[in-house]
Amino acid sequence: MARGIFSIAQTCPRCEGAGRVIDKPCRKCDGAGRAEKTSKIKLKIPPWVDTGARLRSTGNGEAGVRGGSVGDLFVVLHVKPHPLFQREGDDLIYEMPISFVQAALGADVEVPSLNGKAVIHIPPGHRPAPCFG
Repeated sequence: MARGIFSIAQTCPRCEGAGRVIDKPCRKCDGAGRAEKTSKIKLKIPPWVDTGARLRSTGNGEAGVRGGSVGDLFVVLHVKPHPLFQREGDDLIYEMPISFVQAALGADVEVPSLNGKAVIHIPPGHRPAPCFG
């Protein structure tokens, strides 16, 4: 009857696979070769983004271990709701009640926009949306 032999390979917990141990590591990095620091970066956020969109900033992530290359920073966006406009996909929706006279005879109505105010022309004989409530 033959018996098998197990062998387990694992990284050395002391040198973490580097093959050498640093006798006097610096206090900043504790021998890891990288230290934590805070920095500011600028990101251009496109106008079409919505909640959950990920922006990538190349070379602004964590430093590599023992001189390895720097990683990328990914920023996940959370878009705050607007007090006037609602979003439906790429469209902005603004609801504004108009009077029966404006709908029947037509009118030019001033509405808010992202760039100030805009004038919308309502043609005569416009049918109102059904009201359910």
